[in-house]
Formats: sequence, C-alpha cells, structure tokens
Amino acid sequence: MRDRILALPVGRILTGLVAAAGVVFLVTALFGLFNPRDTSQPEGAVVAAALRVAHGEPLFLDIRKGPYVTTMYGPILYLLLGTLTKVAGAGVNGAYLLGRGLALVSALACAVMVGRLARRSGATPLAAGIAGGLFLASPIILPVSYSSRSDVPALALALLGMTLFTRWAHSTWRYCAVLPLAAAAFTKQTALAATLAIGLSLLFEGRIGRALLFVSLLGMGCAGTLLILNRATRGLAALNLLELPGASPLDLGSRPLGALAGFLSLAWLPLILAAPALLKLVQGDKRLLLPFCYLLTALAVSLAASSKLGSDTYYFMEPLAATLMLAGAGLAPMLGDGTAPLREASSALLAGLFAVGLAGSIGMTARAGEYKYSPNAQVIRLAAEAPGDVLVEDENVALKCGKPVTLMDPFAFAYLERRGRWDPSPLNRRILKGDFGAIRGDGARLSHGRESGRLLRLSPAPRRRRCPSRRSVMSRRGLRGPVAVERLQAMAPALGDLRSSRVWEAMVLLAALAAFSIALAPALKETGTPPGWDQAVHLRDSVVYERILIHPEWLSPDTLRAILHGSEDHPLITPSGYYPPFIPGVTALLYLVAGRTYETAMVTNIFFLGLLVWGVWGLGNTLAGRPVGMLAALLVMASPGIRTNAWEYMLDLPLTAMVVVSVWSLLLTRGFEVRSRSLAFGILCGAGMLTKWSYFLFLLAPVAMVLLAGLREARTAGAPCLPRLVNLGWTLLMALAIMAPYYAPIFPILAKKTWVHAGGAADGFTSSFSWESASYHLKAIPRKLLGWPLTAATLGGILAAERKRSATRRAELFLLLWALSLYGIFTFAVANKQSRYLLPWVPVLLLGGSLGILDLWRRRHQGALGGLRATAAMLLLLLAAGGLWGDWDAPQTGDWKLPSVIRALEQDLSERLPRGGAWKLGVIPDMREVNGPTVAYYAARRDLPVTVVQLVNRMKGHVAVEVGLDPFGRGDFYQTFQDYDYFLTKTGDSAVAPWQAVVPEMMRYFEARKDQFVELASFPLPDGSEMALYRRNDR
Repeated sequence: MRDRILALPVGRILTGLVAAAGVVFLVTALFGLFNPRDTSQPEGAVVAAALRVAHGEPLFLDIRKGPYVTTMYGPILYLLLGTLTKVAGAGVNGAYLLGRGLALVSALACAVMVGRLARRSGATPLAAGIAGGLFLASPIILPVSYSSRSDVPALALALLGMTLFTRWAHSTWRYCAVLPLAAAAFTKQTALAATLAIGLSLLFEGRIGRALLFVSLLGMGCAGTLLILNRATRGLAALNLLELPGASPLDLGSRPLGALAGFLSLAWLPLILAAPALLKLVQGDKRLLLPFCYLLTALAVSLAASSKLGSDTYYFMEPLAATLMLAGAGLAPMLGDGTAPLREASSALLAGLFAVGLAGSIGMTARAGEYKYSPNAQVIRLAAEAPGDVLVEDENVALKCGKPVTLMDPFAFAYLERRGRWDPSPLNRRILKGDFGAIRGDGARLSHGRESGRLLRLSPAPRRRRCPSRRSVMSRRGLRGPVAVERLQAMAPALGDLRSSRVWEAMVLLAALAAFSIALAPALKETGTPPGWDQAVHLRDSVVYERILIHPEWLSPDTLRAILHGSEDHPLITPSGYYPPFIPGVTALLYLVAGRTYETAMVTNIFFLGLLVWGVWGLGNTLAGRPVGMLAALLVMASPGIRTNAWEYMLDLPLTAMVVVSVWSLLLTRGFEVRSRSLAFGILCGAGMLTKWSYFLFLLAPVAMVLLAGLREARTAGAPCLPRLVNLGWTLLMALAIMAPYYAPIFPILAKKTWVHAGGAADGFTSSFSWESASYHLKAIPRKLLGWPLTAATLGGILAAERKRSATRRAELFLLLWALSLYGIFTFAVANKQSRYLLPWVPVLLLGGSLGILDLWRRRHQGALGGLRATAAMLLLLLAAGGLWGDWDAPQTGDWKLPSVIRALEQDLSERLPRGGAWKLGVIPDMREVNGPTVAYYAARRDLPVTVVQLVNRMKGHVAVEVGLDPFGRGDFYQTFQDYDYFLTKTGDSAVAPWQAVVPEMMRYFEARKDQFVELASFPLPDGSEMALYRRNDR
C-alpha cells in the first residue's frame, strides 16, 4: 500500500485535492442558494431593486425623500435580475434564488476563464485546470459567489473582456473587449482593474496609441452612458452611483493595510505558485505581462476600495484571479506533465503545500456555509403581524413580511446625515408619532407595543459626548415615549438541526462519492484498448465541439449548409449529427481548461454521477422525506449498472442524471402551480433533450401523473385549472426554445434514422411481443443493471412497503407506475434493445426499494413483529451492499496500436501538399476495437483533415437487416472505391453481426487491387492478426 501511494502521480494528487475543495464549495453554495436570510449585507437591497424593475417601478429613487432606499451598484445586474424575475413570474424568494444562481454561474465562469487565461500565459492544460479550481477553492470568493450581489458577475464580465482581448490581441477585433469591460463597470463601479491592466500592458509594449485608444473608447463610452442615464433619471443615477458610495468615511492607512494582510494570509498558496512566473517575466516571457499588470492594477483598485467602511476580503477577488493566472504559468514547470511520482522530493513538497493550503480553504468554506445558514421565519412573522408599516434594517425581513420598505442601508444614510446631505427629521417624526407598528434594528431585535427602549442605531461612530439633537435618529432620549420595544432573544442559528439532517447527509454522500471516484479512477485511464463504436462517436463529437468553441468562424453559414446536406469536406467541424451536443459540449468546455485528453473526457462522467447522486437525494426526500434520498443515492452508487456505465463515455449515465433531476424539479412545481419552477423544469427538459432524444420517453408518465394530480387538487380547492395548463405551456415553450436550434435543421434525417433504430436495426427482435423481447429488460435487471444481491434487496424493499394509505404508499405508487411505464415503452414500443437504454430505470427501482427498507425500519417499534422488521431491514441493507462486489476496472483486451496508425497517417500527410477538400480514409474492419468511429476519434484528436468512413455503413444493401445508417444515399464500397485515398485493413476475424460475410468480401475486393496502393505501416494485434494502413499510389 505504501509503495502504491508513493507511486501516485503528483498531477493526479493535486487534481484530486483541488476537485475535493471545489466540491465542498459547490455543496456550500447549494445551501447558500436556499438560505432564508441574506448571505451578505446588501443582498436584500439588490433583490429589492430587481423587484422594482420586474414590477415596472423606477430603479433609482430619490434618497432624500422617503422611502429611503438605495441603489448603489451599476444598473446592469438590477436590470438583468429584474428581467429574469419578471419572465419567471417569481416573487421575493424566487428573485433571491435567481440572483444567487446568477452569481454562482458567474463564479463557475470565472474559474473557467481563469484557467483559459492561464493557458494563454503559458500554463499547461493540467496547471491551468488546477488554477481554475483554486479560484473556486479560495475562501476569498465567499459568500458573494452565491449571493445576489454584483461582485462576481462584474468579475466575470471583466475576465470575459480580458479573454476577448487576448484572443484577438493582434487584430482590430480586440476592441470588442470594450463591451464586456464597460458592462463590468456598470455592474460594479470599481471593476476597472482589467481595463487599466490592458492599457498598462500596451504601454509597456510600446503601443502607446493602442493603449490610449482602448482606454479612451471605454472611458468615453462609460461617461456618455452615465450622462444619458443621469439625464434620464433627473440626476438620481449620479446620486445613487457616485455620491452615496462616496459618503462613507475613508481610512487610507490601517484599513487598506489590514485588508492587504487578509488577502496575503488567504491567498498564500497562489502567491507562492506565482513566484516562478515572475522570474519568467523578468527573463522576457511577454505572455506574462498582461496578468502581471492585472495583478498590479487589481491590487491598487482593491486597496482603494478597502479604504472605505464596510469593505471585506471579497474585494480582493480580482487580485486573486490575476494571481492564479500567474500561478498556472508558475506551476507548469514545477508540475511538468504531472506524472512524477509522489516519492520524489519536489512532488512531495508540492503535494504538501496543496494539502495544507486546501485543508484550510475547505474548513473555512464549510464553516462559512454553516455560519451563514440560519432561519428568520419568526422575525418575519412578527413583522407581518405588527399593525401598520414597519421600519426594518434587515432588507430580507422587510421584503418578506409584505410591508412597504421604508429604510435600507441605514449606515449610508447616517454618513449622508453627517455630511449634511440627508435630513432625518421626516423619518423621526413618523417614529415619534408611532406610525410604525414594528421597528427592527441592531441585527436581532424586533420591537412593538408600549414599552420604551433602544430602537435603531444609524450612526456608525457616535463619539460625541453632547446629547444629539432631537432631529437625529441616533438619540435614545428623543425616541422614548410613544414608540415601544419588546425585546426578543437573538435567534440562534439552527446549526444543530443542520448537522443532524441535510449537512450530515451531504457530507456522507460526498464521502461516498469521493470513495466511488477513487475506486473507479483506474478504469477512467486511457489504455491500449480503444473505445467502442458509440463511445468513439461521442468522444469525437467532444473534440469537434471543442474545435468549434475555439474557432467559431470556421462554421460559416455556407459550411453549415454543406454539412447538413451530407458534405464530407469538413471533418474537423462535422459532428455525428445523430447525437445531441450537450454532453460532448460539456466535455469540450473541460478540454478548454484541462486539455484534450481521454481522462479529461471521462471526468464528465464523474460530474454527471455527482448530479445523479444529488438528484436521487433530492427526489427521494421530496417523495417521502429524509433519509430516503440519502439511502437511495448510496444504493445507486452500489449498482453495477451505474458503475459499468461510469467507465464508458456514453450518454446513458448523463441521461439518467438529467431524468432524475428533471423529475425532482417536476415535483417541485406542485402540479404546475408555481410558474417560476415550471420554467425551471422547462429549462431542464430542453437540456435533457439535448442530452439524448429518448429523454422525453422517461418523463411521459411522471408529467402525466403530476399534471393530473395538480388539476385534481385545483378542482378540489375550487381554483381554476387554466393557470396550471398555462404553466405547462410555458414549460413546453421553454423546452422547445432550448432544443429547437439543434433539432430543427436535422429533424428529417433524425426522424428517419430514429425510426430505423426504434424498429430494431441490428440489436432488436423480430417481434416486440415475443417472449424474448418481453423478458429482455427483466433479465437485464439482475444480470446487467443491479446484480443479483441488489435486485433481491430492492424487490424485498418494494414488497415490504406499508400498504396502508400514507405518504409512503403514494410515493411507492408513483414510482411503480413510472417503472411500469418505462418497461412498457422500451419493451413494446422500441424493438431495439440494450440494457443501458433503460439505465434511468435503476434510480427509480432503488428509490422504491429504499422506501420499503426505511418503512420497515420505522415500524420496528410497532407490535410484536417490530424486532423482525428491524432485522429484515438490516438484512436487506446488508444484501444491497453486495452490489459493490464485482469488477471495478474496465475490461482490457490489449494494445491495438490505433494511436500508432494515426501517427503513421500524420507523418504521411505532413509530406504531402494540402488540397482543397479533406482526405478520405476507408476502414474495412468493423469490430469493437478496430472500426471507423474509433479510428475517426483518434484522427480527430490529432486535428487531421481526414474524413474517416465506416465502410460497412455504406453496405446496407448487402445485408438482410435494414440498418439504414446513411440517410444521404451515398454509393457503397464498390461504387466509390476510387474516392478513397487511404484504407485500413485487418486480417483474421474483423466483423460482427450482421457484417460477417460483407467484410471478408470487401477485403477480397481490396486484395485484388492491392497493387494500386503502397503500404505505409503494419502492426501486429493482440488477437494474432495484422492491421495495415495503405495509401493509393496516385494520390
């Protein structure tokens, strides 16, 4: 064991540590999304402004007149969040969720762009990926990375501007970067560091004119926009955006120095990793000039912003991002390709630094999530029950209690008062008259009644010894009398409940997922055994989509039109077409950060496995309460079907995750009663259809059951059913809007191919109603999907569930009808059968088994059979653990030399002049290890302009089975033989059904004309045969 640990590659260790920290961040963010309180002080003010936009009210209010509500950030975030809130039909809670989700998506985008910019600064894919992960792992971004604030969206826009500038640095297109940079400045006024860094780097390069033009374009654009905005709002924009933030007193000494010390203590690991990059910069590496300038300007801006009261460590997110760009470049030479073993001193030192640094980050991240999460329902209730208006310092309470908001951000108004820019007399008169039924201040007190006491403290620094005047809200004496205080005890955070429920369950599932990933890791490594047919198709699609993301200009309208009409002249940007783009698109994004490797692609499975675990957890808890979801999620990870699909790059595991999460979202719509949740469900449906077209088949029964239950509930309550049907329409419209851009152009081709596949093709039965067809999926449950032990445990749990009318029974009935519908559809409507097609069946069955097992355990104290029930529940769990038994490594059949074939092809192409179209390579064999799609994947990885043709797909007229894989009516192998520049051949057994007779005939045809070709390379294969690559003599 010790030797195995010491032999671990340092790259894998660092990646695992960073991934673990990233997962902890995501879990913390998940709880933060649903935090009932504000996660940061101005969050409620942002939500209040967004709600004004959604309701068509003015964004900027006159802070000199009541209500005293501030809008201190740029208008872009308010307008965007307000528009989303209006479209979603969301209320206060929905606006909070949308704003926090926007911040979280922005944080993830920032991590991706940090990695991308690190790559452009000289980092390797591995080092760039680690740099992006360290951004998410840093406590500096907490809690604003999941808070409805402008900080992270502004940073994302600034990094987008830098990304565009570096992408087009040597073209006039570089000035397009002005647009996101200007948007960043109008999201948060201090988001100026990226612009200054670009200008400073251009000055250092001696391009003074470009620097002045770039900065001038941005400056004039921002100034002009602000003048127009200020004129349209009659001076209120400048009052809110400039004067109000400037009212806070500045401290140019201790406060910036303290903030800098805090940044150095939290970012010491990235700073250490950035040190080698600074040496490279001194040695003349100009790629590091821009991130170095960004670090300087970001530090200057952050220090200046920290000089005002109320600053925090997240003011240093831009310096963190700049440091990580340099850290990626500095880590690259230390890390190399990441294969150095841990036993080397340098590797051990690097791993130790990461372990210590990330351990502290993980602890602070988890503590931040736990500390911030606490309910405030009691305060909201008291404020709502108070007569008349309320005066509440906590914007969250003010918004949720349903009363008009009178005062927000009292500290800002206190400073305005000290500067003579705000008169509190009107507000004081209302307080003294008793206009407010409740007043809440000092963070934890709600007051109403007829007792006197402390109400609200506006002044942050009441150092005057003289008694304040009666016109100031600071005075206690002036507030005694008509206004009352009822002191309440501070609400204790419900951390104990969290530890015993959701947080504890989340940590258990995270630990289980981490153990699962570690055990599965060897199966995710690339070996000499190549991926099979469909796996290779999906992997090649991921490479194609990565290329399209990097070079979108290649996909011109004419090129796209040619591809849709079957052109084979653009292999580098031509995806398979039959399979949707979502999953390979996600992998393509991972390539941009971590590099184009097989292992990077397989990380996609781990991501969707985590999504599946989260979805099963949420769906189970929604159906029957905790801990059903946790038990079902653990059983899902014990399933052999999930395990075997996790080590194959296929669409079925992501499809399973999308189906489960979508049904969970469907239940949260409460029968399509809530429009915002119905729209969210529609978004998931669109994404699910972009995962695999069969997605909708898995949702037919759940949608029908939930809709019927919702309509029945509406009729019972005497409410109209039309709003629910309208929400269903919005769901369908949202899904259609997301999926239509992909499906509309290819629908005729897709429909034809799908009809052939659904009718059986090569993997079906002669009749869907035969015994072999009817029993196929039933046999697959113990043999392929669950294994015999887990099947027996699941069946026992389903049979043991309580039959009395209860929530458990309703949940069991829902799952049973869902499972039976899937069996009926995929048995009798779809003749083409493979066990993986019904992989989403696994969580449905396991949820049913988990309900029954827990029902047995809960009834252990009922009657004389209680002890027997408890024993049966434990035996079923022990039996379910048997699912872990079996192979955890993908089967290997040896080294099939396909990378060597592609290297030989690449060498030959390098010696030949390029031509207008693509070269054509025909692959004659069609077996699992050597076939057209597999060869095409390896060619795509090397960016070779070669169209690889799976020749058996052109031979459909030579077999009895209607395969129908070529919808463009191309000629067969014999008719188009002269069109091929290269051929790949193999001796021995080289085909599977139904091509056993076709492939040998093609080989004989080729052998008879072998003198027209020259052999470029040949390779012995593990099965004793020989594979050879040929090129035509005259090409």
